[in-house]
Amino acid sequence: MARPSTQENGHSPELKRALLALGDFLFAQTGGQPLYLVETLKLLRERQWLVPRLTAEGVFRLVPVEELVAALARQESRRELLPPSVRALIQTRLARMSAPARQLVMASAVLSPPASAKLLWQLAELRVPEGVEALEEAVKSGILREEEAGAGRPASYRFTHDLMRDVVYTELGAARRLVLHQRALALLEVEGARAAELASHALIAGEAESAYRYSLQAGDEALTVFAVEEAIGNYEQARALLQAQRTLQRVLSAAEVEHLYVNLGRAYAFQNAWQQAQQALEELLALWAAAPAAQPGQHNLQPLGGPSGAPVEGQTNGASEASRSLADGRDESRSEGAGGNGV
Repeated sequence: MARPSTQENGHSPELKRALLALGDFLFAQTGGQPLYLVETLKLLRERQWLVPRLTAEGVFRLVPVEELVAALARQESRRELLPPSVRALIQTRLARMSAPARQLVMASAVLSPPASAKLLWQLAELRVPEGVEALEEAVKSGILREEEAGAGRPASYRFTHDLMRDVVYTELGAARRLVLHQRALALLEVEGARAAELASHALIAGEAESAYRYSLQAGDEALTVFAVEEAIGNYEQARALLQAQRTLQRVLSAAEVEHLYVNLGRAYAFQNAWQQAQQALEELLALWAAAPAAQPGQHNLQPLGGPSGAPVEGQTNGASEASRSLADGRDESRSEGAGGNGV
């Protein structure tokens, strides 16, 4: 039997937090659609993740258990908690569509909503006449909906419900997803899409070098407008790629690697997260120290080390300046804190 995550008191703070999290999830998951909402609640009851408990007022209420609270905290909870009945219903609707319409719907599942008709046709590799018919079928069937973009701009299209997109995207399979994301990356590069969107497609498509560079660019763009959390997320994505994909260290220039760590340190410094900022700079110095001597004609990470393995002159400028700036900012922050405490 699952163990409830609350105390006997039905108004405990723990219960309130759990119910708020559940409410937020149900709204995001179902959008208030009655069938989806009922089927999701049925799934939670079948798993005994919502159990009846007698409150202090003598009323039975459904209480979230610890397993449900933990599931809601996971990013994959949306697909993990998709009721089989809802998945089967959506699959049935998709099976009734023509092949071109299914191709177009699959293309829509890969793109960030909303997407233009032209982009959908290109990604689905449909000619304009059959693309128009496929789009009309997808809209009439209730899978996609049209959104007016305003005067002088074409209409765009998105799924009528995010659960439909989740099902379609899952049903694509790994190989088809890879191909569609590669194709989407190429198309969106031509259209000049935002770096964050390009990074997302490159990451899923397995294009590590492009994913790194676009993540770095997305971080820079976010930092320019002081969206520090977003910047850190993009920089950390690039950092994870660099750590996981050792081949990147052979193709990236020293400047690209230094740019990442220096700007990541600065972003953390904006949040007064001095420890994380210092760790970023120390990791950069460790990369320099570990890099072997450069081979003739190479222009990658290896030039970070001179013949002795130490950073060559001029390569530590950015890190040194960032380190001094970090130290000054940390000292200033401590001084302000001391002054505020009357010290």
